[in-house]
Amino acid sequence: MKTLIVKTFVFFLMSLFITGAGFCGFPASINCGSESMTDGLHVAELSLGFFAGFMSNSTGQNSVGFFDGGDAAYQTFLNSDHPLAVHPEPANAASSKFIVSIDRSLRLSWSDGTNQVPVQYRVYVGPASSDLTLKGVTADQFFVVQDLEYLKDYNWQIEAFDTYGRSTKSAVFTFSIAPSVSHLYCAPNPFRAGSEVTTFIFTMVGPGSAQLSIYLLPAIKLVYSTFLDGLQDGVNTFDYRGLDDGGRVLYNGVYMAFLKKKGGQGNETERFKFLVVK
Repeated sequence: MKTLIVKTFVFFLMSLFITGAGFCGFPASINCGSESMTDGLHVAELSLGFFAGFMSNSTGQNSVGFFDGGDAAYQTFLNSDHPLAVHPEPANAASSKFIVSIDRSLRLSWSDGTNQVPVQYRVYVGPASSDLTLKGVTADQFFVVQDLEYLKDYNWQIEAFDTYGRSTKSAVFTFSIAPSVSHLYCAPNPFRAGSEVTTFIFTMVGPGSAQLSIYLLPAIKLVYSTFLDGLQDGVNTFDYRGLDDGGRVLYNGVYMAFLKKKGGQGNETERFKFLVVK
């Protein structure tokens, strides 16, 4: 045991020689290397690393740990870095524009942020990346967000943190939810053309494109047509201001929308009546 203490003191002197007077006993969080000695019951460890918190030297820090061999948490801390930045799971959850939700809730899931030391997660959600609110803290790799609005863009971020106060934030991801869609429709309906927007909502079976044509009834006169490309598999939307092809506001009346879809499973045509009022 005396030999162990002497060797530890030698390590201590070496550490002072390496970094001058900037010595502290708090381990570095970015570990550049360490040495350990043990007699079976105790462990002495020297850990050198970059600045990570409390220290008096601005370029680096050294630390000597002397602790019981069974103190695994402290030993792990000496040899671990910050928690990992998490990613959405499944991976396509970060790129899917609309996710169907029948109860206006969504389960957010992400990868494991553990980096040797156990972690928990803070969940942030908001309308913009600069306006995120803490929604909850969990030890699980998922969190259910409630009372969301349909067709609204949301941003979310996960912060993984461990028992030593170290944390890592993920990138900011986005999502929107939509109601279950079995056929083409628009909302609001009726709507005030020129002063508000109605949103056409429809489902694609596989990615593809579509042609949207709007006719005035009962004359079946074509007033507006547009090509929609780059549509995703699942729910898609198109915002319509109620203007004809010449940029003029539609008259009051009943209109029929035709949507000719071309997707991975072939062609399909849907139709839907809507009302324009002023």
